[in-house]
Amino acid sequence: MGKWFGTMVLALLFTALGGAVALAGPPVSAVSASSDADKPAAGRPHPAATEAEKTLDKLLRLSEKRAGLVDALLGRPGGGKGDAALARELTTARLRHDLAELERKAVRDNCKGRYIPGELCGLDYNPLTCAQDESDAPYSYRTTAATPDRADIVYSWPGAANPSASFIMVREGEAWKLDAVRCLP
Repeated sequence: MGKWFGTMVLALLFTALGGAVALAGPPVSAVSASSDADKPAAGRPHPAATEAEKTLDKLLRLSEKRAGLVDALLGRPGGGKGDAALARELTTARLRHDLAELERKAVRDNCKGRYIPGELCGLDYNPLTCAQDESDAPYSYRTTAATPDRADIVYSWPGAANPSASFIMVREGEAWKLDAVRCLP
């Protein structure tokens, strides 16, 4: 009985210490290099604040001003080399593939798979902003979840009651890149 009692005391001690360590949180070395600027901003939508939100805002604004950037993302003919390089800098290969597939489907459905001069064959909206128009006012963002290498963000048009799209931003190396976009109803 003495051996059994000693084993039980040790088990209880380890359980108690393990619980205390778990309550104390991760050790300082496990917190990683993420800064407060990369943590999700709680509460209401706000102008871009975290690094991931700022990168997303930059991409959305550039996509409104540079039609060649959207063409490069969609795999359309006509995007310049600078636009293709910018697309690679700010988005993942997965997103570019998904958007190009979305464009191919639209061309297939609208124009039997070929671009026709004077016809709108592909997407008729910006697949990043989920809109046909651009806004002069700042967009509002809210990070809904974040880790050091991923941020889930929703954005809203100025004055809109509900978010317009949700995004997944991922860190590749030292840079944030857009990995997925989902337009919301």
